[in-house]
Amino acid sequence: MLCGVGVDLVERSRMVAAYRRWPERLAARICNKHELTIIQGHRDPPGRLAVAFGLKEAVMKALGTGMRGVGWKDIDTTADPEGHVERLLTGRGLIQARRLGVRRYAFSFTYSRDIVIATVILNGGDVEKSLLREH
Repeated sequence: MLCGVGVDLVERSRMVAAYRRWPERLAARICNKHELTIIQGHRDPPGRLAVAFGLKEAVMKALGTGMRGVGWKDIDTTADPEGHVERLLTGRGLIQARRLGVRRYAFSFTYSRDIVIATVILNGGDVEKSLLREH
């Protein structure tokens, strides 16, 4: 059962400019402590921030709430040992996902020198292992 779809496009140049202007403030507004560590240690911090931003916006759209219903930090970026990114919901994001019956999600992103495109698909139904968890 399809519960939601979200797509977001981020102009990398805008993220780079914003990051240069307010590096700590911008990243701290969007990311939790774990994500900040990843971004600050990345070879391309503004590019990694653009990916996180795009994925989070796509999740907000898929949940049907926009930024007013789910906060940036309700969507948490983590990586498994192989480096695959997982999207985990907490707080208001988790509440909305449960309201919609979300049990699984899939996402994809791609980027070039100029843009980041993120897509998220939310699915319901029985799932052996749910990827949604509480903190």
